[in-house]
Amino acid sequence: MEQNDLRPARDRYQPSDVQLARREELRRFNRLAVYWPIGLAFFLASSLVIAMVVYIILAPSLDFLVTFSAIADITLMATSCLLFLVIGLFITLLVGGYYQTKKQGMAPIYGVQVLFWRIERLSLRIYGKVAQIAPKIAAPFIAVAGRVAFIRTYFIGITKLFQRG
Repeated sequence: MEQNDLRPARDRYQPSDVQLARREELRRFNRLAVYWPIGLAFFLASSLVIAMVVYIILAPSLDFLVTFSAIADITLMATSCLLFLVIGLFITLLVGGYYQTKKQGMAPIYGVQVLFWRIERLSLRIYGKVAQIAPKIAAPFIAVAGRVAFIRTYFIGITKLFQRG
C-alpha cells in the first residue's frame, strides 16, 4: 500500500443552484457597484491630470504655478503613500495565497468558496433546528408571562375599584 492511499479522499463539493445563482448575482453586483465606479474614478482622475497639464501650459501667472505645484506635490505624496501600502498588501496576499493553495493542492478561490458554501449549509441546518426547537422552548415562558400579565392587570383593576376619587 502506498503512502497516498492512506490519505482521505477529498470529496468534490458541488454547489447548489441557489449558490451558483448567488455567485452570478455577486459578479453582476461587482461589475455595477465596484468595477464601474472604480473605472469612472480613474477616468475622472485621468481627465483632471490632463486638464491640469493643459492649464499649466496655458498658466496665467507665476504665482499660480507655485501654488499649483504645491498642491500637486501634496497630492502626489499622499497618493504614493497610499499606493505603496495597497500594492504591498496586494503582493503579500498574492504570494501568501499562492503558497497556501499550492501547499493544499487546490485552486486559490475554490477552497475559500467551498468553505463558505459549507458554512452556509451548516448555518441553514442550524437555523432549521432552531426554528423547530425555539417554539417548544418559548411556549412555557410565554404562558408564564401571560399569567403574570393577567394577575397584574387583575390586581390593578381591583385597586382601582377600591381607590377614592
